[in-house]
Amino acid sequence: MSLRQPEKDDAQEINKKLDLLLQRIETLEKLINTILGSSELANAIGLLRMSGELYRDYSDLSSRIAKAQKHLEKNEVSSDDIIKCILRVLVVQGPRNISEITRAVRHMRGKASRSSISERLKMLVSIGVVKAIRNSDKERVYELM
Repeated sequence: MSLRQPEKDDAQEINKKLDLLLQRIETLEKLINTILGSSELANAIGLLRMSGELYRDYSDLSSRIAKAQKHLEKNEVSSDDIIKCILRVLVVQGPRNISEITRAVRHMRGKASRSSISERLKMLVSIGVVKAIRNSDKERVYELM
């Protein structure tokens, strides 16, 4: 399955935004060096931190989108609407536990049972699309591979 044009455009747009954020960070670093000790330093550092956080968020999202696109080429994945919803949740929201995934899929589709989500997640783990990890609360969290 090849990428549809809107998906390519989305990825290109994310990359453009990442490049712009990097340029802004470099500009802010130069400003901090120039005005070191002025009252504007705190504001510049705050902007730099916000830019870094945005960069990280876009970078994480871009990575998850690329992973999902790769997995959508598999017939087992592309032919099942619930699986597509699960992938969408993991792309947009990042790693989630089964309850969070079930709520999000239910919100998208209007209905979804925990058992059907669990069944699909087990299948996705077995074919290497997602992996189950334990977080600090010892609950299982699923993320894209």
